[in-house]
Amino acid sequence: MVNRRTFLKTGSVAGGMGLVSTINALPNRKQEATTRFGIHEFIENHPDAVFIMKTNVDTKTNHDAIKDTAHKFGQTVIVPKENGVPIATLVPIKPNLTNVGFNQTPKDLPQAEAVEYRMGIVTDPWFVEGVIESIKDIGVPADNIWSIETWHLGNWGPMGYDSMTERTGTHMNDTRETKVDDLPPEKVVWKDVPDGVYFEKIPYIWPFNADNTWQLNISKFKTHGMGVTLNCKNIQGTICHDSRGHCSRSSITNFEKSTAWTDIENNYNRHVAEGIPRWDRPGTSGGYWMET
Repeated sequence: MVNRRTFLKTGSVAGGMGLVSTINALPNRKQEATTRFGIHEFIENHPDAVFIMKTNVDTKTNHDAIKDTAHKFGQTVIVPKENGVPIATLVPIKPNLTNVGFNQTPKDLPQAEAVEYRMGIVTDPWFVEGVIESIKDIGVPADNIWSIETWHLGNWGPMGYDSMTERTGTHMNDTRETKVDDLPPEKVVWKDVPDGVYFEKIPYIWPFNADNTWQLNISKFKTHGMGVTLNCKNIQGTICHDSRGHCSRSSITNFEKSTAWTDIENNYNRHVAEGIPRWDRPGTSGGYWMET
């Protein structure tokens, strides 16, 4: 049984040596009879642990190094497993594309420099590509792998995602910025949320949250005026476009719980009274907005 120290030495600290020994210390993933896969047992057995993988990628524009690092990362943590899911399972991946804000980029920057300027807003497509290649190594067909995002705003091509899906032979959803009522039923995955604060039911973009799927969230740290957000903000982009705008009070009403705004306001008032730092900050970027 590999322990935490051994795992970190082989899967993380090895990053300083180009990750040359990452896979050698773990069971061989190139099993000829692989029919199932999943997350490495050590990670599954330590759900509260945070693993940090050191790398020697020199710049954020060294795409080959980023892809190679992500490939080795995927090979380390996504492995053949006898009790895993079948390799025929659909794999929807959620990168963080969001609104990269080209309209906020200095107007005199050439396109390539504008893309580099905004790279910190999105999950790096070359990192996603490396992870995808590690999943394909196991035997998952490229045709079963999807990158899911509700936003478009002209970002996918310039930020590298269209070409990434072409190189990997995978898919991106074609329902970007489409309202749920305008989608065919097979493109929407409805989920009831009986204990939800905001929604009673949620319309997800297929195949996210569909049956027989293995979902992979590849998010990124993204800061704004009130702090740092990660997973929740990222999963928000898997919801059909007219329901995903719950960063602030909006016109979403058809799936909203009748008590949503009362519950949110009560939570906000409680947190202000408890002295949550900066929660009393006013305005559309303040505490009430963050509570929502």
